[in-house]
Amino acid sequence: MSINFRHEYIKFIDEALNNFKGVMIISTTNQCRSIIVAQTYLMTKYKWNAARALEYLAIKKPDLVITTEIWGAF
Repeated sequence: MSINFRHEYIKFIDEALNNFKGVMIISTTNQCRSIIVAQTYLMTKYKWNAARALEYLAIKKPDLVITTEIWGAF
């Protein structure tokens, strides 16, 4: 995932939330990508480490499938 792409989706999510809109993060080809986007956003926004962000996501979505690919991204 390139730095430019990361900057763009973080900016997009922040703009939506600042305008009181919701954001749905989905991936049609690979479930892990959507988790990585959400995890990276939380890490950037709240200065969380990877484990803390993933724990938060797992609490919010208990049926989350966590694979080794997710951990390999960090």
